[in-house]
Amino acid sequence: MRCWFLKMLIGDEVKQTGRCNERRYNFVSGVDPESQEIVPLFNPRRQIWGEHFVWNQGVVIEGVTSTGRATCARLDLNDTRYPENDSIRETRRFWIQTGLHPPSGDPYLRSI
Repeated sequence: MRCWFLKMLIGDEVKQTGRCNERRYNFVSGVDPESQEIVPLFNPRRQIWGEHFVWNQGVVIEGVTSTGRATCARLDLNDTRYPENDSIRETRRFWIQTGLHPPSGDPYLRSI
């Protein structure tokens, strides 16, 4: 389950989780760690998740495009900035055990 996809649609309004809003803040761009270029962040309303990201063993989101890599880095989608706090990866592991994760149809780097 992707953070910004944990949303409730009410008409045209999208409500995101608090964690997503805090990390996204008002950022619309980020630095691609591979090319060091400033690129737009992923926009779930206009772009397809599977074109920019893959799951690595169902636990880690990896960017496969400059937009995907910049989004992972800017929003810290895998909680890598705080190695002592592995909460999102642990939560994803739990979701895998319960069969709730990863979302069907999402691309994988490696099988889980």
